[in-house]
Amino acid sequence: MPRKEPSSDEIEAIVAVLKQIRQENNFSIEGMARLLGFSGAHLSMIFAGKRRPGLRFLRAAARRFPQVRRHLIRSLYK
Repeated sequence: MPRKEPSSDEIEAIVAVLKQIRQENNFSIEGMARLLGFSGAHLSMIFAGKRRPGLRFLRAAARRFPQVRRHLIRSLYK
């Protein structure tokens, strides 16, 4: 049975995957945030560790980026 929410370590790993995707695709913070349906300020705070991504953010990232989806699914079934 899956857990309801990823741990802090798993969230950090998902954020690291998003940072890697951003770098590989040369996305600006604003551009990546726009793809996810969030503000650049929100994404910047997540990347800086000042805000924990909520379920809505994680769902948007999983829908947009298969790498995040795979990582999130693995973390939920640990």
